[in-house]
Amino acid sequence: TKRVSVKARLCSIFVSAILAAWLLGACLPRLDIWGLDTLLTLVPVSLMITAFAVVGVTNSINMVDGFNGVAGIIIVIVLAGTGYLSWSAGDALITQLALTGIGATAGFLLLNYPTGRLFMGDGGAYLMGFWAAEVAVLTVVRNPQINAWQILAIYAYPVIEVLFSIYRRMMLRNALVGAPDRLHLHSLFYRRVTCHRISIKKYPWVRNAGVAWFVAAWLAIATVAAVFIGNTVASAVSLVVFQMLMYVAVYMRLVRGNWGRC
Repeated sequence: TKRVSVKARLCSIFVSAILAAWLLGACLPRLDIWGLDTLLTLVPVSLMITAFAVVGVTNSINMVDGFNGVAGIIIVIVLAGTGYLSWSAGDALITQLALTGIGATAGFLLLNYPTGRLFMGDGGAYLMGFWAAEVAVLTVVRNPQINAWQILAIYAYPVIEVLFSIYRRMMLRNALVGAPDRLHLHSLFYRRVTCHRISIKKYPWVRNAGVAWFVAAWLAIATVAAVFIGNTVASAVSLVVFQMLMYVAVYMRLVRGNWGRC
């Protein structure tokens, strides 16, 4: 069934994160949170938190993969931001891993965007999501001068999306966490903005492709801010909180709109 399939995929990501921790040392040593960092000195605690974080980021990429170019552009931007931080810290390995992920995703985007001649699918979304998640974890592991909140500020949009979706489905709708719906922020943007502002006429794919510009603008601004002013825990936390507040504000504005026929 669909429910079993989702659970199986999430379990496989969890196991993969454990293997990455064992083989690559990709196990979070800190989160720059007072008290919790002490617990992370315990290997089982660090391993579990790392695995859950990797599962969350990986699943978030699959969750936002609903319109042409959206998941791909998220991968490119977050890896560009993380890769730049690693390059600035002199970490050649993480820089190369980030560039590899960017190159692979850029090649996919040439066929996916804007007309959708090729789709990422669950396999591609989980693969690239896992890649981006492990790059983030290894960046924190290998570069103590880069705080964990700075990385979170780069990845905030997809992470907030998955957390808000869990809250919305479990607390507001009493539905399964993995149950699909059309209430993601990017879905609402499509129905509220692109369907009303963009005329399809000759090219029906234009509305679909327009959603990626919204997501790209958000990610680009957030990433530039995180890279250049998120170098302290306080400033990075402020950026994350600001994005959370912006997400809720934009979401509430969109969800109260009239949808038309889309």
